[in-house]
Amino acid sequence: MSEKGTRKITIIGQLIEKNINTKQAAELLELSTRQIMRLKAEANANGTMSILHKNRGRKPSNTLPGKLLIHSLDYTNQNLMDTTFAIQQMSLQKMREYMFRQVL
Repeated sequence: MSEKGTRKITIIGQLIEKNINTKQAAELLELSTRQIMRLKAEANANGTMSILHKNRGRKPSNTLPGKLLIHSLDYTNQNLMDTTFAIQQMSLQKMREYMFRQVL
């Protein structure tokens, strides 16, 4: 669990135990009081772990297969002027990230 998630659970737990009020929890988590009330209701209904992101630990649905990624990078490295295929296969941002990682 991330530090941010641990902090959120701790603060909402303190709110439920009435050690702090809604306004203080909102300031500590930098959220609105409405969001704090929503998190508190979720924690009361389903337990404190339920306030964490539901997609945590799962692989993104738009992840490229490893072979396609390697093929795209090889193609791009060989043909720096013609990156059409690679750009069609992945977003420009992903290309930049992977090319930057290769340089390091």
